Amino acid sequence: QVTLNKPDSLILHFGKQSWIAAQSGGRTIKVFINAKVTKPGVTHVNTNVFSGILANRKELSLSQEDESTIAFATTVGKGYNGTIVSLPVEEFEVLPKDIESTLQFSDDAWNNLSRLLDKVSISSVYGQDALPIHIDMGPNGLEMTCFDNYHAAYIVDKTLKFKRSKSLSLPKDTMTVVSGQAKGKGYSLSIDEAVVYAYNKEFQLRMPLEQTENKGGLTMIRKFMDGIKAKKPVLEVGVVLSAFNRVIENLSSIHDANVAVLVKAPKDSMSFKMTSSYGSMNDVVKVRSIKASNTEFKVDPNTLSDILTKVDGKEVTMSFTEQCLYIKQKKDDTFLFYTCGLL
Repeated sequence: QVTLNKPDSLILHFGKQSWIAAQSGGRTIKVFINAKVTKPGVTHVNTNVFSGILANRKELSLSQEDESTIAFATTVGKGYNGTIVSLPVEEFEVLPKDIESTLQFSDDAWNNLSRLLDKVSISSVYGQDALPIHIDMGPNGLEMTCFDNYHAAYIVDKTLKFKRSKSLSLPKDTMTVVSGQAKGKGYSLSIDEAVVYAYNKEFQLRMPLEQTENKGGLTMIRKFMDGIKAKKPVLEVGVVLSAFNRVIENLSSIHDANVAVLVKAPKDSMSFKMTSSYGSMNDVVKVRSIKASNTEFKVDPNTLSDILTKVDGKEVTMSFTEQCLYIKQKKDDTFLFYTCGLL
């Protein structure tokens, strides 16, 4: 856990509470460990060296010989022992003493939130980077969105309730790092203007809060949803997801930037046509027409493919307006909405 960011060195602290800590890339992590301590102390070691002597060993004893030397030996069997260099000690604290928890996640709540974060996180299609996630949480539940100018994902969940209301706009990487440390267990989260703190009985994490644009993201997506509700779809079809994904994957193989796929569904089938500098392709997939249309729509296969990777189920209903296509799903108390613009 401590070496996820590949730090150059580690702080080892042995006492009533024993822990290993490291600083790297602006992040500080402390992980509590089980150790039988005969004499408390603190030492500082090279990460690669210490990882090397621990490799394939279930237990190891350490003893500070002097200011610059640590002796080690196996506690299981005989013959494995030696010394490593000790670096000057640099003690530090991960959490401020007066820290106040902004949010607290139980084990179940965090696992549910992790699942929803994965469902709402979409990528910048042309940059391949995960987009910021905008979150509102409070006593009435959880609301999240992730979007750019080309496509969007939106989730409302009524099962995850929080005593305090909080709005966040965070890069997905922030939550991914915390998730990697929490390992499915609950934790407390504290956020100020520049720093994110996450902690429980097993770890403490401090990392810079990356600033994101469009902090009014949920307001924007709510207005968009109101606009969708006010218009009746021009075309609605039920599609078998596996067959549809296969077509989109094939089309993506010859796709050029700014080249659209022509889509039409006049009856019980949907046709796809595209011509690019790499070639041309035609395909047809059977659909269950809810509302057929002879109108020809133009869509970017990459943005469509990105939202389809988040959709569950064997069959989904896909709706088209003049400006966008969208997919709505409801599972128990969770509402999911995915959309991409038409060209």
